[in-house]
This record gives sequence, structure tokens and C-alpha cells, in this order.
Amino acid sequence: MVQKVNLLSKLPARVNLREKAFMTRQLATMLGAGLPLNNCMSILYTQTRKPILKEALGQILANVEEGVTFSRAISKHTRIFDKAFVAIVQSGEASGELEKVLADLAKQYEDEYSFWSKVRSALLYPAFVLTVLIAGAIIMSVKILPQLKELFEQSGSQIPWTTRALFAFSTSLINYWWLYIIVVIGLVFLVRWYLNSPDGQYNFHKFQISFPITRTIARYIYMAKFTKTLGMLVAANVPIIKALGIVGEAINNKVYKEDLRAISDQVERGIPMSSPLGKNPHFPLIVSQMIFVGEQTGKLDQILASLDKYFTEELDTQLKTIASLVEPIVIVILGGGVAFFVFSILLPIYQISQLQG
Repeated sequence: MVQKVNLLSKLPARVNLREKAFMTRQLATMLGAGLPLNNCMSILYTQTRKPILKEALGQILANVEEGVTFSRAISKHTRIFDKAFVAIVQSGEASGELEKVLADLAKQYEDEYSFWSKVRSALLYPAFVLTVLIAGAIIMSVKILPQLKELFEQSGSQIPWTTRALFAFSTSLINYWWLYIIVVIGLVFLVRWYLNSPDGQYNFHKFQISFPITRTIARYIYMAKFTKTLGMLVAANVPIIKALGIVGEAINNKVYKEDLRAISDQVERGIPMSSPLGKNPHFPLIVSQMIFVGEQTGKLDQILASLDKYFTEELDTQLKTIASLVEPIVIVILGGGVAFFVFSILLPIYQISQLQG
């Protein structure tokens, strides 16, 4: 018996997608090989090193050994296992296909982790260049510009407004560096506070799916999540009204959560799901049309799987397009920054040398 220690309340709940995918895949593989559930959980508990996950697995193992069902045991750890995970596991237990639904869940986590890895890779290069550009600007402002300022003042020549702006920034950064730090920290704190507030979360989520630059890819992300999760729940024979509520929680967007709540209310009154979906501007028309076909043919889970594949492929295409545009955009930004400094510093120096010559 594993010792029960309530560490979960003391440790940060950070279990990433890679860890969830690895754990779920291992569990599905061991169950498929014929190992009893408690033995599988014991192996996972023994090999896990992350404290928050190890503690959760220890408590789940203890519950399973006491005769509690696996779905009920993991439902006590909602910070690690979401409602969709619990509902799908519960259906797997009822149908006797726990290893199959766990393999499907592992595939979902693996696909999601692969997608976000691509996003991070696409953003890594511009983030690095921007960091270097800012660091270079700060070093130049602190070390080089003060010396040039003395040179220009001694020459008495007229300097461009861009140069005067750089000198003003350099002076303020040297004399009031602490104020810049306070402002940056204050802005970060203010933004985080706003985004954690109900209104802030809703407005940010609405901005994601409405702003022209982010709208397409954001909607593809949420549609892939919607169709994948709903498809798994439908295939697991979870009632559609309950499934819509679970998807609303899993999709992690307050706008879509409210939309799905309204759609669920209409479905509860006997209206086919495709009807309110077709009237909602946040869902592409293809979603309602395909779901209508699924409702008519009784193959809703297969239709949702096809939609998931479509949106996943579109997401991959969008990412490749963005990645191909990142390098030229970064080069233009870098070139603009360099040109600004050249115009602001080298041109006045050239003018002074001409006057002195």
C-alpha cells in the first residue's frame, strides 16, 4: 500500500502534455499486454519522478487497491485529468475496452503536443532575434550613446530629431533604469491580473477568434479540439448533452464555452445539434453541414473524426505558411532597426567630419 501524503495542495499543478501522453500511452500498452490495472499503476508510480504526478498516481493506486473504479479514482485529480479524460475512461470501463480508449487519449495528447512543439519552433527564431535586438539597443544606449552625445554637443552642429530622441532615451535609461524595471513589472502584473479576471479572459478569448491576424489559426485550433474531443466522447457513447458540456470545459475558451452551453440547451429541447451550430458565427459552415450528415446517417463519430483530420491538416498548412513568412519579416524588422541607428548616429558623424574637414 502506498503511503498517502497530501502533497497536491502544496505543489504546483504543472503536468505538461508530453508527460500526460507518455503516461497514458504506457498505461494503454501495459493493459493491452494483459497486466492488471493495479500492477500498471504501481509501475507508473515507481518510475515517475515528478512530485505532483507521483503523488496523484500514488493516491490513485491506493484507491484502486481499495476497490474504487479507475475513473472514480482519477476524477479526484481534476488538475491533472480533465472531465473529458474521466468520461472517456468511464466509458472504456463500461465497454471493457479501457486499453483502447486510453490509446486514443494518448494519441490525442501526442498530436496536441506535436502541434504546440511546432508552434514553439516557429516562434523561437523571431523571439531570439527580438531579444538580441533589444539587448543590443540597451547596451548601445548605456555604453556608446553617452560618449557620442558629448562629441555632438562639442561640435555644436544641428543633429536630426531621431538622434536627439536616442540621446533622450539613453539619458533616461541611465538615470532612471529602476523606473523602467518598475514599469515593466507593473505592466506584466497588470496584464496578468486582467487576463485572470473573468472579463479579461472573455475579451482575450474573443480577441483570439476575431482579430484578423490570429482569427484563422485560432479557430482552426479550437475546431480541431472541438471535433477531436466530441468525436471521442460520442464514440465512447457519452450522451451528447453531457459531451457538449465536457467539450465546453476542455476547449478552454470562454466564448466557445458559452456557445456550447447555448447549443446544449437547444439540443436538450430536441433540436438537432447541427441547427444551432449552423447559426453560430464562431463555427465554420463545414462543421454544421458535416455534423448534419452524421446525424442523418448515424455516423457522427466518424464524421467528427474526418473533421478533426481536416482541421489538423489545415493547421499544419497554416503553421508551414507562418514559418515561411517568419524569416523575411524578421529580416525586415532587423534591417529597419539597423537602418534607424545608422541614420541616427552615422549620418550626424559624417556631417561633423565634413564640417571639420
